[in-house]
Parts: sequence; structure tokens; C-alpha cells
Amino acid sequence: MKSLFTRAMVLCLGLGCATSSDPTRRRTDGSKVAAALATASNVATGPVNALGRPLAFLVLRTEASPSGHAGTHRRIAAVDISNREILWNAPAEIDGRLVVARTVAVFSRPDGSLDALALTGGSNRWQYKPTSGEQLVGYAADGDSVYVVYRGKKGGVPGSELVGLVAETGSVRFRLPLSPQVGAPAARGGIVAVPQRSQFVTLVDGQSGQVLVDIISKEEAAKFVRALPEGLFFGSQGVFEASEKTALGSRKSTGYLKATLPDFVHAVYHYDGYQPAQLRYSAVDRNKLLWRVTPRNGVAEFSNGMLLVLNFRFLFAVEAASGQLRWAYNHPELDIAGAEHVGRAVVFADSKGSIGALDLANGRTMWKAPVFSGESVTVEGATFDCDGFFADGPGAEPAQPIVTVLKNIVLDPDRRFADVRLFAVSRLATMRKPGVTAALIEILDKGRDHEMVVQTAAESLVELQDPGALDVYVKAIEMRTDYAEGTQSQRVDLMARALAKLGARKAMPILVEHLRLPDTDPSLVRDIADAVIALKATETLPAFRDYLAQYRADSSFTNRPGGVIAAAEVLAALGGPTERSLLFFISEEPKTIPTLKTAIARILADLPAAPPEQTAAAQP
Repeated sequence: MKSLFTRAMVLCLGLGCATSSDPTRRRTDGSKVAAALATASNVATGPVNALGRPLAFLVLRTEASPSGHAGTHRRIAAVDISNREILWNAPAEIDGRLVVARTVAVFSRPDGSLDALALTGGSNRWQYKPTSGEQLVGYAADGDSVYVVYRGKKGGVPGSELVGLVAETGSVRFRLPLSPQVGAPAARGGIVAVPQRSQFVTLVDGQSGQVLVDIISKEEAAKFVRALPEGLFFGSQGVFEASEKTALGSRKSTGYLKATLPDFVHAVYHYDGYQPAQLRYSAVDRNKLLWRVTPRNGVAEFSNGMLLVLNFRFLFAVEAASGQLRWAYNHPELDIAGAEHVGRAVVFADSKGSIGALDLANGRTMWKAPVFSGESVTVEGATFDCDGFFADGPGAEPAQPIVTVLKNIVLDPDRRFADVRLFAVSRLATMRKPGVTAALIEILDKGRDHEMVVQTAAESLVELQDPGALDVYVKAIEMRTDYAEGTQSQRVDLMARALAKLGARKAMPILVEHLRLPDTDPSLVRDIADAVIALKATETLPAFRDYLAQYRADSSFTNRPGGVIAAAEVLAALGGPTERSLLFFISEEPKTIPTLKTAIARILADLPAAPPEQTAAAQP
């Protein structure tokens, strides 16, 4: 095995290494980046930890310590997700996100120091304290190493420092000065990536601390670096795969990926390494994108052509190229505190300590179960070390139809997510799947507290023109308001418009029965009348004759004559001599409300002259 010094010399001779902290003084090209990345050791899929078990680390908050002392206390629970076994449960002054090395789990404390807990038993293994006055920027783990970046002053000069630590003992392996503007690191296969000045990604040898090469992101700020088994990645608005092709950070490179996303999505591809607040578990962990990358014919692609949008309680599988929705998941009642894409599945933990996994192929629940039976806990965040995990377990359920899931999201009682509900109903409206019409009608009935949702559902229902759903419409318009039974009639105006578009004449007699109901608002009669006229449903004339005769002199229609005028128009458009005679009589009757008299006079004037035989037949 080569000594550390020998390995460093070989790397420097081959790559032209520089120790300057200023990346602007170094030159780069694709071949140097390729050579640097080629020195990385192979990274196997599967858990990083030496136990070889698929683990979840849950950060728990309680309002009382085990000894009974009041106040907020935190602890870390290590859970084997294959059997929901709690391996250990350790108190911890955790302030930053936990990362996993082979034998320890590492996290930051409020003072910026790092603590390491042994993966076997959870005991404290070591602590690393920064120099006084240094600010923690970020840290990463890679096998047997931990890397941490601090920002501070050396001799009064602003600067930053990358420190390489031995994961087992916490001893310092190297220190590398960096520029003052630096972000959180990532590490993979013995290569450390550090973003600098929002434009450079500096690749460092993880054993010697020698700078290997800089990637220059010319067209997009490099706000994050991320290590995955398939490679190193950086970016902000999109994702660059670190490679020879992206050495100059061109979006035209085949190593650049950017997905088409729904309008409501805040495109967080990864934590902003320049924002220390994002080092902690926060709302960013509950509202982000989950993704992996697969090279295909030399072109980087999002794995399976999709990303997952995590939005607190909801997961949406979105096609990266088109933005089309493949499946959706609605987690009941509770927020998802943390989730991770682990290859063929997404694993998650909710805010009360249940963990689960979804099949990425179709969104089915592979398993879902509580970890802390009988104990009330609050999960602040979760870190997963279970890459490649894929297994069914307790709580497994078949994939729900996407129509059902979207409808349930729209009708979810949690009122925080108006934009998500609007997205769900708009996507539902574009689908040509069984059950869409029934779902939209149910949304109209139960989603009345959200005007935009109802409006979108209404417009979609009218435009859908689903002939296979006629029975659904009929059932909906047969619904009557009954306060004793707790039922309420559907939006008759919308049903009328939808049925007219559908050409459903046989439903008209059922529709016009609403004219005979006292709770039918007169404003709805216009839509009923328009549908009847459009479909030439002459069989409904008796209902309109009765309506007009009943309300022609009702003073409550004086300022709202739309209903009775619409009924008069139906009689004029579809009726014969009998209906014309009725209209003439009503227009001359003194008790008829004036607005209706005027309207009927205009209607009669606009009618073509009746044939002589019809006129004679109409004479008494």
C-alpha cells in the first residue's frame, strides 16, 4: 500500500495539484477533472455502515428528559428498518443534520463542534471542537473519513478551512485552507467536493488534503455539492453530474439535468451549502425534490425518467421531461419528517415516528409501521443509510388509483396546502381515466371551502364530456337537499352545462325536476333552460309552464327575474300554439311582474310569425 506522502506526490504529478486556497488562480479542463474523478475508489450500493443493516436515524424531541427534568430534550434513535428494531436510543445535543460513516454517526452541536456516536451501541466515540471564533459551514462522511468546513479568521485574515478527520477516532488527517466564501462539502470514494465562491467546485484528495482540480460552473451558481453512489453532483437551478463534460459547467452539456416541474414546486434539488441554517433539519427536509441519476448512452438522466416532489404530507412522482404525473401519495394526517430516494424505493419517517417505504414503480405502500409503540414522540428529522433497500413488510397496501389519491388530496381537511390541492384538481381534470367525473362531482360537493378548487373542478367537469359517466351525472342531479339526512343538492347549474355538452337529453326530465323544488335558487334556472333548449327537450315543457305560472306574479322575482324569463324563453323556443298563448296571457295579465311583462313582449316580438293553421288552432 502506498504511503500517504507517496500517493499525494503521484496525484500531484499527474494532475498538476495546487495548494492555493484561491480557485481563480488555477486552470482547469475536462481531462484534469476526468483524471481526478478516476482516482476515486469504487462505491458499492447498499448501506454505508459496517453493520450492513438498513438503518434510519430519527432525531426525537421530548419536553421532558428520562430523569424527569422539564425543558426540550433531544435524542437519536437508530432503527433497523428491515424489522423496525431500535438498535439504540441516545441523548444528544444535536443541532445539525446527522451523517453516517462506516463505524460512527456524526452530527454537529449548537457550538459548532462535531460529535460521533458509535453505530454499535450509540456511545460517544469522540468530539471535535473548532478553533474559537470559527463558524461551522458543513460536514460530510465518506467511509472511514469525516470532512468538516469552518469559516473564520487566521491571523486576522478572513478564510475557511477544510479539515479531514479519521472517522474512527476523530484525529485530524489534514487541514486545507480555502477561500472565505465556501459551502458545505460532499465526499465519495475518497474524493471531497467543496463549493467555493458560488462558481467553483474544488475536488480534494480525501486522504492527503491535496487540491486535485476545480470545476468551474460558468452558467449556473454551484450552491450545493452532493455525493451519491453513482457520482458527485453540483448545481442550484438544476443538477450537473461532475465529469469531464461538465468541467466548465455548461447547461448544454449532456451531464446537465433540469426537470419540468409543477408550478407550485419550489425546486430544491439539494440543500444550499452556503446557508448554515440549512445544515439543520428544517422545513427544507419536508419540501424538496428526491432524485437519483442514471447514465444512459453517455447522457446523464434522472433515474427512471422521474423525480419525486416531497411536500410535507404528499409525494408526487413527476416525469422529468414532461412534468406529467405518474403517481401520488397522501400520508394521512401527519407531516413526513424526512424521506430519501434509495434506488427502487423511497423511504420515509413521519413526525410521530412511523416509518415506511413506497415502491417507486407505482407508489404502492411496501410497508408502514410505528416504531415507538405506546410512546409519544416528535420526530424533528431523519437520516437514512439504506441504499438499495426494497422489501415488503407490515402495512403493505396495493397501489391506489391515481384518481382516488388526487381526489383525497383535494378533499384533505388540512387547509395549509391550497396550492397542492389546486395542483391535484388541475391534474385530475386532465386525466381520461375511470372515476374522474365522479371525483370532480364529489369535489364540487365537499370542497366548497376553496373557491379556486371548486372553480377548476367545475370548468373541468363541463369540458370533460365523459359519455360513460352519464349514470354518475344522473345520480348527482337526483340528490336533494335534506337537512334531516344531512344531504345537499349538487351544483345544478354545472350539471346542466355538463349534460348539455354531453348531449344527454334523456337526463333532462330529471334535471328539470329541480324547478319544482323550493330550495332551487332562481339563478340556476338559466343554466337548466339553456341545456333544455340546446337539446330540444320538449318533454320538459310542462315543468316550465308550471314554473312560469307559479312565479309570474311573485314579488320576490321583481329584482331577480332571470329564472322566470329563462322559463319563458324555453316555452318560446320549444313550444307551440299552447305555449305562445300562455306567454301572451302572462304578458297581458295585470299581476305579472313588470320586468317579466317587458321580457315576454320582446320574446314574442322576436318570434317568427306562426303558420295560419297554428294561429287558428290556438283560438278558443
